Amino acid sequence: MNIKVPALSQKALNKLYNYDYPGNIRELKNIIQRLLLFCQKGTIDEEDILIEADYGSLSNLDNLNLDLEEHEKILIHTALKRSDNVISNAAKLLGISPFALARRLKKYNMHPANE
Repeated sequence: MNIKVPALSQKALNKLYNYDYPGNIRELKNIIQRLLLFCQKGTIDEEDILIEADYGSLSNLDNLNLDLEEHEKILIHTALKRSDNVISNAAKLLGISPFALARRLKKYNMHPANE
């Protein structure tokens, strides 16, 4: 991914180790990619790891922004920023093909050089 890999706290490592991964290795891969994409500090802590088991513990889902397109734009913007606007690297971060990312960029009228 060409990004600096943050350290993993012991509590974070324990949380990852103790989860059952019903989605198998793909789920673990997606969790790790999200952590790398969104980690803004040098260490990943337990609270930085959001896994499926955590969704049930979210206390107030009524106030949660569920605008999928808005979240997708934010993810695309973040991936482009993290990958220095290299489409193929941003697509890897997002877990999609470069062609799928290009379609989304066009759909949202986003331009990598301006992101």
